[in-house]
Amino acid sequence: LKFCIFLTKNLMREIIAEKFLGSPLNCLSLSPGLQHCAVGKRNMVQIVGIDLKGFVVLKDLHDSVKGNIKDSVVDVSWSRLESGMIAASMSNGGALIWDIVKSNSLQSLERIKVENHCTINRIEWHPNAPNMLLTCSMNNTIKLWDKRGRSHHCAITFQPRSLAIRDVQFSRFHSEKFSAVFENGQLQIWDRRKAAHPETKFLAHSLPTYSVTWHPMHENLIATGSRDRTVNI
Repeated sequence: LKFCIFLTKNLMREIIAEKFLGSPLNCLSLSPGLQHCAVGKRNMVQIVGIDLKGFVVLKDLHDSVKGNIKDSVVDVSWSRLESGMIAASMSNGGALIWDIVKSNSLQSLERIKVENHCTINRIEWHPNAPNMLLTCSMNNTIKLWDKRGRSHHCAITFQPRSLAIRDVQFSRFHSEKFSAVFENGQLQIWDRRKAAHPETKFLAHSLPTYSVTWHPMHENLIATGSRDRTVNI
């Protein structure tokens, strides 16, 4: 598939750079400095340099032990606090974490243990705690992971009692809160300090909802995207 940068002006789009990366692209995440991008493909994550003159593939991230990643990469997330840390969620319910600053590939790879073998649809770094990650999966659970120590462990499990969870995102203003959207069109707001039940929930769409994001400047505004072809705020 083709990887492009678009310049948008007066409602017109112009392709100013593009690159063919071969196999289909499942996801991408920009680096904190916006000069690189982690691209999730079927069996690997690639680091791509971004320039207005074009793109260049800088590094392929594999499973250091098994070679290519056996299961499909579903989502990828570049840490905003540690610029070398990249996490990828897998279709088998596990996750891989790379430190691309370390030169030794065996030391740079970490794993989050597979617990349920259900696809992890989204993986998200905590905005203030560099060792914490949030995941949501098809088995209707949200997990907060602590990657400190040799064995990564699940710090908190949230059970929304709904259908499959498609997306989660931490609030940019309140780091203890996150939003989640579901197959049944529901939107829920959680506080990680109160894991028993969501702070609020309501039906955002009539069909499955696949994405959610908080407004970067207004703390109470959230946008959701759904199969019903609408974006609601």
